[in-house]
Amino acid sequence: MKAHFASMGSLQGPTSATKPVMSRSASAKQISSMKFTTMTVSKWLCHSEASVFCNVMESGDIVEIEHDGHHTFGIGLRARKTDKKGPESIKIAYLKVEASKASGKVVKVPLLEFWVPEANIRINNRSDREYPYHPEEVIRQQVTHAIKTKNVTWQTSEQFAHWCRHNNKPATQDGARRQASDVSKWGSVAANMGVLMFLKKRERFNSK
Repeated sequence: MKAHFASMGSLQGPTSATKPVMSRSASAKQISSMKFTTMTVSKWLCHSEASVFCNVMESGDIVEIEHDGHHTFGIGLRARKTDKKGPESIKIAYLKVEASKASGKVVKVPLLEFWVPEANIRINNRSDREYPYHPEEVIRQQVTHAIKTKNVTWQTSEQFAHWCRHNNKPATQDGARRQASDVSKWGSVAANMGVLMFLKKRERFNSK
C-alpha cells in the first residue's frame, strides 16, 4: 500500500507558524511515523531534515516548497536502478514560470535546485482525496510528454503537478487538435465502413 502522510499547513499563503522544527538526531526517528500515517500531506521539512524527505518520497508524489510566502509544486521522481536514498537520487519536474514570458516551461532538475536554500518542503498529495491517481509509470510518461511539448496551457505549477498525477486530457493546444483530428479520422473511417456494409447488403438483397 502506498504510504500517506499527516497534514499540516495550508496550500496557500505563509505557513511559518505551523512548520515543525526537528533536530538532526530526531529526524531519523520521524521517518517511520511519517511513512505509515493515514493522510496525504506531510509535515513541512527544512533542509536539515532532508534525509526524512528523501526516505519517504515516492516517485510520482506531488511535492511543494514554500519560500517567502510563495508556493511551487512539482512531481518527485527517483532515479531508476539505484539504492541511493539521498537528494542526489531525486529529480523534480515542474512548470517554471517566468514573468517575462507569456507561458511557462516544464523542466526536470535535481532536488536541491528545486528546493532552494531557506525554503521548506512537503509531500502534498491532498488531491488524492478527490481524484484517482496514476501509477508511477504513467506519471513518468506524463512528465516526459510535458517536457517535449510546446505552448503549454497550464498557468501555475500546481496545475501542472495535478495534471501529471490525475489528468488524461491533452496538455497543449497542439495535443487537443491532434486528438480532435484522430476522432474525425476514425469517425470518417467508421462512416465509410457503414456505407460499404449497407451497399453490400443491398446488393445481396437485389440478387435474390
